[in-house]
Amino acid sequence: MRRVVASLLVPLLPACAGPLGVQPEGARLALDDPHPVTSPGPWLDPAWSPDGSQLSVAGARHRGLFLLAAEGGEPMAIPGASQAEGFRHRWLDGPARILCPRRGAHGALVVAPSGGPPAPMTDPEPVFVEDEAVWLRGPDGSATRLTPPGESFFDPQLSPDGRLLAVVGLGSGLHLVDVDSGLALAHAPGGTHPAWTPDGAWLLFERVQDNGHALTAGDVWALAADDGDQVLLTDGAGIARQPATSPDGTRLAYLRDGAVWVADLLEGVSP
Repeated sequence: MRRVVASLLVPLLPACAGPLGVQPEGARLALDDPHPVTSPGPWLDPAWSPDGSQLSVAGARHRGLFLLAAEGGEPMAIPGASQAEGFRHRWLDGPARILCPRRGAHGALVVAPSGGPPAPMTDPEPVFVEDEAVWLRGPDGSATRLTPPGESFFDPQLSPDGRLLAVVGLGSGLHLVDVDSGLALAHAPGGTHPAWTPDGAWLLFERVQDNGHALTAGDVWALAADDGDQVLLTDGAGIARQPATSPDGTRLAYLRDGAVWVADLLEGVSP
């Protein structure tokens, strides 16, 4: 990640906001062959294994981790991980390990898919949330606040090359910010749960609606990092949310009405 040379306190205003609900003619990204790979359940936060052969999901209230084959099958509980918090868990490179960040802390737990008790670990991500603000940790361990006061921000996601930051404002939705310049590049009101494609070209996210008690609608969208175009990927049938891109960028996992779905992710075509 490049060194920050400008404060990010200002850019989270949507001065350069991308359009809301606009799918450009001849959209450059589309889904093909979407299909469920599990039955409906309490599943949350799908994540891909490094080789793309498996998916992990969290259980109800993000408690516990479960494993399934990416081609389909019912999730099986990972032994020893019943108390692990699966919110925004992710697979680590190298030996089969899954990292479970602790909300509001830099600490984390590492779970082995083969089983065994979780082990403590320091989360290697340089961005983190504390006191409802997003912070950047420097090489010397110091922390710089990236988000302004007056609104709660959460779920920071750096692009694969560390140049761009996606962050969600509790009232304002999803923001895309250039880390070096501090410039706000795009804004997706109502957008949450950002997830980057491996090449950093697209930022996938959900846009959901609720009645104050339960979700009533939801779709998966994609935001182009180069120009802020927003593309609707799902068809409005059911409640689609929480996208996760496979490590090779060719498939998308997401939730739809409680089941895990997988679809091919096609670039350069119109849906």
